[in-house]
Amino acid sequence: MGTKPHRSMALNDPVLAAKDYINTLLREAASDLRTNNRDLRLILGIMEKDVARLQTSLEHLEKRNEQLEELLDLQDNDTNQSACPRVARNKDSLPSTVTTGAFPLKPPKSNQLRGRRSSVKAHEVRGD
Repeated sequence: MGTKPHRSMALNDPVLAAKDYINTLLREAASDLRTNNRDLRLILGIMEKDVARLQTSLEHLEKRNEQLEELLDLQDNDTNQSACPRVARNKDSLPSTVTTGAFPLKPPKSNQLRGRRSSVKAHEVRGD
């Protein structure tokens, strides 16, 4: 009796049928885990590429922010030294997007700009 029972015997014996069913479930679970592991490794690879891309973008934006701050400082110096009575800009009077470097990635659409200009012109014409 050292041999495995035949499959047809497993159908007649509830213990063997349950054992066969459990073995099938375990094989399917192991296969699912291997598939999930493969999928997670792919996702991790994609995320690592995204992290590298975002770090590069952050470095670029930080450099651009420094350039803009230097330009603003130069403009402030020119404004303060000029003979024209201009109001000197300081960082407190700038919008938060300029001081934090949170610039939008896409420029505004041209129709959005036109809408702003036309509303200013209408305001000037009405004399409000």
